[in-house]
Amino acid sequence: MGKKLDAIAKKWWQQQEGKPDKGEPRKVTLKPYLSTKKFQNRDCHFWYQQLAGFTPNPMQQKLFDLIEQKEFSPFLFKSPTGSGKFEAVLFPALSTKCRLILPLPARSLIEDQKQRIQKYLKRFSALNPEREISLVIDTGSQMQRWVYRNGQEEPKPRTYNPRRHLYKGDVILTTLDKFIYRYFAFGDKQKSFVFPLRIHRNKTTEEKTIICFDEAHSYDEIAFTNFQSLVQSLYEAGRSLILMTATMPKQYVDRFDYLDVIDCIDNPGNAEALRQFQQQTLNQAYPEKRGFEWLTQIQINEQIPELFPQQIAELVVKEWKAKLNRRIIAVVETVKDAATIYTEVREQLIDDLADGAENFLFLYHGRIDQHIRPELYRQLKSRDDENQPYILITTSAIEVGCDLNSEILISEICPPENLIQRVGRCNRRGNISDAKVILVGNTIQEFANTLDESGWQTYQETLQQLTQFETQKIAECISRSPHIDDYRVVELFSMLHDYVYSADLTCQPAHEKGLVVTRSWTPSATLIYDDGTHIELKDMPQVTVPIDRLIIKKDKSNLYANTDVYEQYYDQEETRWKLRNLHWGVAYQKDIIIKIHQSNDGASTYEGFHDYPYNPELGFVELPGIFIKLRTHGFDAKLLYQHGSSDRKKSVIITYTKSLEEAS
Repeated sequence: MGKKLDAIAKKWWQQQEGKPDKGEPRKVTLKPYLSTKKFQNRDCHFWYQQLAGFTPNPMQQKLFDLIEQKEFSPFLFKSPTGSGKFEAVLFPALSTKCRLILPLPARSLIEDQKQRIQKYLKRFSALNPEREISLVIDTGSQMQRWVYRNGQEEPKPRTYNPRRHLYKGDVILTTLDKFIYRYFAFGDKQKSFVFPLRIHRNKTTEEKTIICFDEAHSYDEIAFTNFQSLVQSLYEAGRSLILMTATMPKQYVDRFDYLDVIDCIDNPGNAEALRQFQQQTLNQAYPEKRGFEWLTQIQINEQIPELFPQQIAELVVKEWKAKLNRRIIAVVETVKDAATIYTEVREQLIDDLADGAENFLFLYHGRIDQHIRPELYRQLKSRDDENQPYILITTSAIEVGCDLNSEILISEICPPENLIQRVGRCNRRGNISDAKVILVGNTIQEFANTLDESGWQTYQETLQQLTQFETQKIAECISRSPHIDDYRVVELFSMLHDYVYSADLTCQPAHEKGLVVTRSWTPSATLIYDDGTHIELKDMPQVTVPIDRLIIKKDKSNLYANTDVYEQYYDQEETRWKLRNLHWGVAYQKDIIIKIHQSNDGASTYEGFHDYPYNPELGFVELPGIFIKLRTHGFDAKLLYQHGSSDRKKSVIITYTKSLEEAS
């Protein structure tokens, strides 16, 4: 009977999986043997001309030769913004059949890099018709695989299947946060340890793995502590590592003194070779030339907060009308200011943006719906590539990794390292004779400031002396306080590493809790707006925000009606994700969903309050008040959530760990 049941179950399983019965004939596909001989004479210049249409600069040639050896030592690579660091790693990785893992500092950068990578992979597959090239994107919410053959992309991406892990690809594009999760084998429990296996695949010359951390200067505080621990662990394991940066402070560079340094910024010989190459290839007398103006009279007014964005909007319109067909980027620190400036500019240019007119005005920030943001960037990038005019109002979301070439950059005053990154989006290709940078404001906002009083004084003096933007002088102002590692983050990283890679069972409880602090001790929640047009939760407008940004204000001005809080869990019996009301417990072990309903589609959480003012064009500008912060001592933080009618109100408390600063 047992054997009979086993045979029946096996036959049913084969039918479900689409597998042939034992008696059916098996099909065998024969493919031509891929000979490497025809690739032997394809050097660095060949690949750059075929894939990008330009000649490699000295820095790119140096990295190509280095990676082509396959046994290169891990190194930290410093090069100016816009010098082609991305291509310098991607092209040799493809040509040498090395698998490339690219962890980026933010999810917002992935769309830009995805478009660039896809363009190159299509061209590369056309040159290698026998070879299948694949791109994997893993951000947690998005796990997909694209395949390219003969210069064409397969019609549909191979969507994530929980029974198949997607770290099997030629290029893996992910975020630092998700990469750390994969490094510690968090994922589908049945196959979670496949991730570390593939991350560390480095045994054969035919299947070498390169791990490249782009924009390595972007991490600070807890994120830098984890980043530093991760890089050191990979280095000690003998992995092929590359750290790429344009503005990493010397205090941070010194933390990676075990890496070789290739410096094309501070090394006079390398910097001069790169400069001469740019002048010769551009055949222009103004590579990276940018005029500079610092307007200190425009400042944030605490009594009249609307004044600052209005002044920026007027400045944007003035520059737009001064010369036709311009590309202008305006960067401010907060989403609220960006949305206000965008609205003001749109009203002042209402005639130019009339029905039927070509759209040239864009708003881009991290709280625009994750479904809209990629298409928004695609349209913007298309206009930029075709030298068509546009106005972009944005935040630091555009600061790193985005390949834009504006003529005018207007920026709220910010730390020097941020300013250099922003200016990297202006005259990026050195082909604009009258490019200009306009810095506005006389005080760096406190939450963004990295300078002490002495550093701020030096920075001001430098800015006052400039009439042309000089990257080197601004770079000399970069300064950060000595980084002090949070010992709890270091210990947690060590415990997870010992369990996954040394089978230390005393550290198993830490792994089972699923706690990985990647950037902050404060966990995040997903904010979703249900406008009634979508059935599936994944299709609704949504963004991710830290839960401490959702604290109810004292005046209750951020309370909105029809707001409900859930937690998402996996139903083993129904084998699908479901929602339930938020329960008491530790926030790290919860996937918190905050759902805002339109009008009266859902039960009102706070009776008498207005509906949430969601606008798809502006994004989630306002953040709703959800939790009451309870006063606690020690390292535990507690948030209270209350729901239900006043006579039957229910309370839920969730906890998480405070940072060292909060605890003290």
